[in-house]
Amino acid sequence: MNAPAFHRDIDRGGGTQAVADKGYAAASFHDLFGNVIGVVPAGELLHPPAQIGRIPIANNPDKLSGHALVLGSRKDYGRTAVIPHNVPFVLLGAGLLWFGWFGFNGGSALAANGLAALAFTNTFLAPAASLVVWTLLDYFRTGKATAVGGATGIVVGLVAVTPAAGFISPLNALILGAIAAFPSYFMIQFRSRTRIDDSLDVFAGHGVGGLTGALLTGVLAQKVWNPAGSDGVLFGNPHQLAVQALACLSAAAYAGIMTFAILKGLSLVLSLRAVPRIEGVGMDVSQHGEEAYASGEGSILVHPDVLAAEELSAVLVPATASAQ
Repeated sequence: MNAPAFHRDIDRGGGTQAVADKGYAAASFHDLFGNVIGVVPAGELLHPPAQIGRIPIANNPDKLSGHALVLGSRKDYGRTAVIPHNVPFVLLGAGLLWFGWFGFNGGSALAANGLAALAFTNTFLAPAASLVVWTLLDYFRTGKATAVGGATGIVVGLVAVTPAAGFISPLNALILGAIAAFPSYFMIQFRSRTRIDDSLDVFAGHGVGGLTGALLTGVLAQKVWNPAGSDGVLFGNPHQLAVQALACLSAAAYAGIMTFAILKGLSLVLSLRAVPRIEGVGMDVSQHGEEAYASGEGSILVHPDVLAAEELSAVLVPATASAQ
C-alpha cells in the first residue's frame, strides 16, 4: 500500500516522474519478495497482537529503495534529461490513487462506523494540506507551481497520514499533512544532486513521508478519537513518540537488510539489469517486440530477435552485465 511517487531528473518543481529500464530481477524482486519485506511491518499495522504501545506504525518507511543502491544508475543518468511522459496521466493517476486510498485507510476499520469515517476524512484532509504546501514550496523556490509537483505532494500526504488516519483529529490531519510536505520535498532536492538513481523517489516520498507520518502519530494521537489507541506527546504521553521511533527504526533496518540480501542473492544466478544496448533501445522492444512511440521520420527498425539474443546472454552472464 505504498503509492508511487514520480521521478525528477530535471527541475519539475519538486515532482518526480520517469520509468527506468533496469529489467529482469528488479521486477521479479518486487513481485516475489516485495510482500515478504512488507509483511512484518504491515503486521504491526493490521494485527492488534503485534501492535507496539497500542498505536500501529506505518508500513511505509520499510520501502528504502535499497535496490537503487545495488543496481546503480541508469545508462546516461545525469547526462540525459528525463522528462515526464504524460503530465495529464500523472494527474489522473494521482487522482485515482487518492480515490483508492479512501478504501484502504477507511476500510482498515473493518466496519462502516465512526472510526472508518474518521480515517476517510483524514485521508482527504492530509493530502489536501500537503498539496497546498508542496505547491507553495514550488512557487517560492522556482516561481512556478507545477502539476507533477502537486501530484507528488498528494502522494506524500497519503503516505504520511496512513499510520495516523484512525488516531488523530481532522484538524491535526491538516497539520500532519502540511508538516509532512517539508522533509519529503527537501529530500527530493537533495537526492537530485547525488548520483543515486532512485527513479521514482520512493525513499523521499514513501520512506521519508511514512517516517514523518509515523512519528507525528506519536505526537498528535488522541484516545478521545480512538479509545483503542494512545495519547501522543501533545496530550500527555511522550513515551508514545519513543515507541513510534523504535518501531520505525526496526522496520527500516529489517527492510534495508532484507532488500540488500535478496538482491545480492539474485545477482549470483542472474543479471539484475539489462545490458546497456537493450537499456538504450528500451524494454518495449526487447520484452514485447513493439514500440509505442516514434518521433519524426526515419525511425530505426530494431529486430526483436536480435535484442532477445542479447538479453539471454546477459541473463546467463550475471556478473559482467551487472557490472556494466
